[in-house]
Amino acid sequence: MIQTGRSADAPSGPAQAYFLGGSYLYRKTWRRPPSWSGKRIFLYFEGVYRHCQVFVNGQPAGGNSWGLTDFEIQIDQFLRGDQEVTIELHVQNEELPSARWYIGSGVLKPVWIVARNTISLRPGGVFFQTIAIEPSVRAMATAEIDNPAGEVVDVSFSLLDGEHEVASAELRTEGLQVSTPLDVARPVLWSDDNPHLYTLLVKVGDESHSVLVGLRTLQWNAQSGLLVNGGRTLLRGACIHHDSGILGGVTLPDYELWRVKILKANGYNAIRSSHNPAPEALLHACDVHGLYVVDEYHDYWYSRKSTHDDAPSFADRWEVEIDAMVRKARNHPSVIMYSIGNELMEPKSVYGLETARRLVERVRLSDSTRPVTAAINLMLAAIGWPSKRTGDVNVQPPSGEAWNLDSTSINALFAFIHFIVKNLPRLPRADLVTKDLFHLVDVSGYNYGEVRFPTDVRLHPDRILLGTETLPDDISWNWSQVESLPSLIGDFMWTGWDYLGESGMADWIYDTSKGSFQKPYPQISAGCGAVDLIGVPGHTAYLAQAAWHLLSGPAITVRPPHLVDKKTFRSPWRKTDAEHSWSWKGCAGKRAEIYVVSDDEEVEVLLNGTSLGKKQVGRYPSRLSPSTVAIEIVAIGYRQGRQTSQTALRSAKEARLKLVLENKTIRANGMDLAFIRVLLCDEDGTVEMLDDDLVTLSVTGPARLEGFGSGARKTYERYDDDVHTTWHGQALAIVRAGTEPGKVTVLANSDRHGGGSVVLEQIRE
Repeated sequence: MIQTGRSADAPSGPAQAYFLGGSYLYRKTWRRPPSWSGKRIFLYFEGVYRHCQVFVNGQPAGGNSWGLTDFEIQIDQFLRGDQEVTIELHVQNEELPSARWYIGSGVLKPVWIVARNTISLRPGGVFFQTIAIEPSVRAMATAEIDNPAGEVVDVSFSLLDGEHEVASAELRTEGLQVSTPLDVARPVLWSDDNPHLYTLLVKVGDESHSVLVGLRTLQWNAQSGLLVNGGRTLLRGACIHHDSGILGGVTLPDYELWRVKILKANGYNAIRSSHNPAPEALLHACDVHGLYVVDEYHDYWYSRKSTHDDAPSFADRWEVEIDAMVRKARNHPSVIMYSIGNELMEPKSVYGLETARRLVERVRLSDSTRPVTAAINLMLAAIGWPSKRTGDVNVQPPSGEAWNLDSTSINALFAFIHFIVKNLPRLPRADLVTKDLFHLVDVSGYNYGEVRFPTDVRLHPDRILLGTETLPDDISWNWSQVESLPSLIGDFMWTGWDYLGESGMADWIYDTSKGSFQKPYPQISAGCGAVDLIGVPGHTAYLAQAAWHLLSGPAITVRPPHLVDKKTFRSPWRKTDAEHSWSWKGCAGKRAEIYVVSDDEEVEVLLNGTSLGKKQVGRYPSRLSPSTVAIEIVAIGYRQGRQTSQTALRSAKEARLKLVLENKTIRANGMDLAFIRVLLCDEDGTVEMLDDDLVTLSVTGPARLEGFGSGARKTYERYDDDVHTTWHGQALAIVRAGTEPGKVTVLANSDRHGGGSVVLEQIRE
């Protein structure tokens, strides 16, 4: 979709960022290697959006109807010796909107050609679980085997820490599954603080497979909450959507590693994959950097939330999709919970509640070692669910049934009268209509229902609670509840990272007090991320770090001085438009609105060395409104009257264009990415917020420009172009590796701030 462009009248509308859809044809010629003769051959797709069909030499081989799940198709029946074959993939994504946010179009994730023996490991057939860490560490390794004739086969397991084997086992079986305990010598446990990974080598006959795993136990109960390796763990969570920002809907391993690293640096220790199964690359990144994952299945079941979504086919595909999600996730130590869905309306009926029970059972069939949740909008349930369920447990309501109130409607209502809507979960009905569903799951997921936490802890002493979706700026109060209520295990703000689609839902409108939930073209992103589209943290990120006791000193954010006195239409998902900067060109003499966030007891603010006095702050922001913009602002933190920390922001001197290369080396594998910050800053690196410029990039050498854009929430510009305007003095360029080694030069020129260049090395893999 990034390549198809956008239009104000695109049928995708604000939900999918006004991008155009289309139909796509992918074609590849391929010849089976001689060594693969006699083997079964499969095409394995990690994600194709949306409806797709595969043809081999013109013959239909299979397809898939939902684009955010893995699937495979066997093709050896179409092959004749080593003759060349033509593989075609036909993808259709013209019927829009197909979701409530941007997803993309076409092949979004890797496609693999896989060869297997007649006797082989089943896809997703390895399951590694840590069953005890006291008095010693013991794991259980399982292999599921395709063995149609029941032949005798040798199976071996070897657990490696780096290059050193720490446990092993050899077995012989005629069956379809084999399991063995592994006692681990000198174990190192995996956690968010120490994400230590092992390699499990599994050999079935003469086929070998390797899987990255971690030694990690999970326990959960209402008395102690969530226990990781025996210790109580609180989830500092970020909801994140599927897209990759300026790269669109494509998933690339380096992007996920980059994004997860930034989230971790901003204090998060958990993500929720809203609202689709996390891709393999994201799960791997969370394993590597130490982020816990709530892996979520879907945004809907059989009842539509978008005009052209796939609710009508739910009954035909949910079992396969649940199996694919769980079997992909269950070896990742980062995955600590599964969610069967988001803001579901179906459980308000008898059939829907039975559907929930079936989904929970299906998850546990493949993996009973992790808790299961469902993320329910308590505001929506309070006024949209009947007091008594109706219908037949064996009769599915019509797939296209239009609910009187759904997620988009309640969000729109929330945007206008959120102080009223926010308190709807206090109604006794909210508990009455959801308790049967919450009884089915291990962890009760509360979307915008945090006002019920103190009450429900008392009403349901055996219930484990989780804030699965909350307003970002409510983090201070929410976290105080997490810390004080043992059965409340965490908070996931909406969102930790900005995303494409639901255009402008959190963006402010100026010069008016009227507005809408989603905004007109050219809005492109939701605008509710604590971190923006290009990885720049904002006010909410600092507020969260203060709530989590992770700030090293006071954080200063400032509302754009040229907008302070304007009328505004504000969003509950972004309670201030303040930015972490004191460099606002042309605003000298204008009134400033300053927020100071700190984990200290008091903070003193100085403008050009003159104190504005001390104020109590704590984890909540304190606001000051001096009448002028000075050169320097300093915030000093105090505890018990003693200075503990100090933070300073300065106005930029003359700004010039500067390129900052985040990684200097990439491998010539066609997949690696280099991230280049494009800054308008002075010689000290202070970015100027109000002097944006048009920048043109060129890339020479064996690599290409993959994406170029800014964190702007509305733009007419394209991310696949080599020209883009900075926003608040910044942009991001992403360069993708080619397949040949060599030097890659990135050259940038601006209209008013000069130019610059960086050189990166592309090496052989």
